[in-house]
Amino acid sequence: ASGGKRAKRRREISIARQQSYPRCKAIQKQQPEDPLSIANRLILATPATVRAYREAENSPHYDFGGITDLDISTLLAIAATETFDFDAHELLPLDDTDDDNADIYPIPERYTRIFARLNAADIARCAAAWAASEELGCDAADLLPIIENLCALARRIENGQQLYFITA
Repeated sequence: ASGGKRAKRRREISIARQQSYPRCKAIQKQQPEDPLSIANRLILATPATVRAYREAENSPHYDFGGITDLDISTLLAIAATETFDFDAHELLPLDDTDDDNADIYPIPERYTRIFARLNAADIARCAAAWAASEELGCDAADLLPIIENLCALARRIENGQQLYFITA
């Protein structure tokens, strides 16, 4: 992403952090009325097929709501037992997507490998720390399904596939 896009994104995140609202009530597995409408999706895909995420019902995926790319970036740092740093943990969207209504973020392979190795105790630790983060401040039980599904998808990666986070 260009420097201008990153600066704009950081301003948006700063504004979002200043707004206080209970987001955890929105974090749940979504059952959208319109099958082409998703809020968030974790999906296994290849770089060549990820842009067809709306038609990816046969691809391993998990749909849910209420989470931003900043939230996922925070989770990456937590899972790696690192202090959050934008330069190290910020997810960067694909620049070459044709979809103006969605952002597609590749999850870096380093973190995918970490999630693939997490056990139940590690997942619970991540959920507790993530729930207590400044951005969320909610109950860990609300976040467990997201982390569990992220780990399950990470364990299923095959040659050529990558894990992606999509916001629409």
